[in-house]
Amino acid sequence: MFVGLRVEWCKSYARKHRTSEEVRLLKEEMRRVLESHEKKARWWLDRREGRSGFVSDMLADGIRAYAYRQSHMHQQFYSRFAALWSGYSDAPDYSLAPDRMVIDEEEEEEEEEEDELDPDEIVDESGMYI
Repeated sequence: MFVGLRVEWCKSYARKHRTSEEVRLLKEEMRRVLESHEKKARWWLDRREGRSGFVSDMLADGIRAYAYRQSHMHQQFYSRFAALWSGYSDAPDYSLAPDRMVIDEEEEEEEEEEDELDPDEIVDESGMYI
């Protein structure tokens, strides 16, 4: 009887440790997903003006619009996942996630003055991209 009890205890102990490891891996994956979307959104914002001197103005506007759209998409993914995952008690606090995505305000104001294309202009009233 004691041998059977020991075997069951060992199995339960192993299951507990596997589950704990899965939880740790899941939390790390959640962190990496958020970090990935944050970096990708910034990467697309950096690509807005990358080819403006080498292509026509119309193509540069299209590239800029596409970069804004991709950046906005990754910002939305970041915000949605951060909101979904903020409810876990010992998970990192992502409640300020949208604030992390904002570029320095002075830099953003300068860019808005320079850019002819506003990101809101590429989205219609229903939220669909034009």
